[in-house]
Amino acid sequence: MKRSRAKLVAAAGIFLVGMVPAVTAEAVAPDNDLIENATVIGSLPFTETIDTTDAHADGPRVCGDSGSVFYRFKPSVDARLQVDTLGSDYDTTLQVLRGPRRRLEEVACRDDSGFGLQTSVRFNARAGQRYFIVAGLCCGNGRDGGGQLTIRVQEVPLDPLTVDLVLTGGTIDAISGELFLEGTLDCSHAADVSLFALVRQRHGDFVASSANERTIHCDGSGLAPWSVGEWLSDVGISYVAGDARVRFDVFAFDGAGHEVAVEQSQVITLVVV
Repeated sequence: MKRSRAKLVAAAGIFLVGMVPAVTAEAVAPDNDLIENATVIGSLPFTETIDTTDAHADGPRVCGDSGSVFYRFKPSVDARLQVDTLGSDYDTTLQVLRGPRRRLEEVACRDDSGFGLQTSVRFNARAGQRYFIVAGLCCGNGRDGGGQLTIRVQEVPLDPLTVDLVLTGGTIDAISGELFLEGTLDCSHAADVSLFALVRQRHGDFVASSANERTIHCDGSGLAPWSVGEWLSDVGISYVAGDARVRFDVFAFDGAGHEVAVEQSQVITLVVV
């Protein structure tokens, strides 16, 4: 009897251990979540990509500060500057403040610019003046944090924006029939590029066709590959291996007021994979 009782106690112990709830890791806010911990910008151009998912609504409420992170800098010479969040994956806001923390003045405040949900502001920075940049989450989304933030501070680009988008081919998923387009993209400086494509393919008496739009971020660092998918024929006729005609419209915006619009049409060879 003692042996049986011992087995029961041991089994109960194992059961109780299994019932202990798992420990959940606490959310960690970014290092520059508070204005007193603002990231120092030592030189320009400056670019950083950080995760602001767990950022809080702290700091001055001049232009909204949900999910905000802070940057500060003091230029040594007068400069005409641009701050932008092109390439971020959530709806951003930007504000620029100047002066001591107890008496901050608004220099610039903006939500969306160009197209999409990213933001850019331009302002004249004075030598020796301290500035704070606040990147936040827009518009009362019911949460504090943002997402993957890319922020860039640079002198306003004076050269015209140039965009070279090349369509190199397309593939068809053998099971789903989904069409993927791919190519290369090069920009003279950082920009968001909106690509609208219309694909038509005739086989026999039937025509498969679809249209779709995507935004691609171009960081201005040189030729980069891109691919976009989720094209399915709108008329219930599947794409097949062979030639198809693609007409695409390209619109690019660099946050500095420079825009480029291009229309192209070409024949590509679709491959089933």
